[in-house]
Amino acid sequence: MNLSISKELILALVPIIIIQLSLQIFCIISIVRKGVANLNKAAWIAIVLLVNFIGAILYLAIGRRKDA
Repeated sequence: MNLSISKELILALVPIIIIQLSLQIFCIISIVRKGVANLNKAAWIAIVLLVNFIGAILYLAIGRRKDA
């Protein structure tokens, strides 16, 4: 049983990792600059960082401040 990670798998995961990190950075910058609709900034930053992709999507869906 070979448990080593193949080069093809790593190359396949790189775009996904880049998208995830970019989304997290975008969300954190948005949280700091624009504020949040509910909870507080520290809680949303923790959610975005610890829940990874789902946390960023949750912030964009329900946590963003929706100024008119």
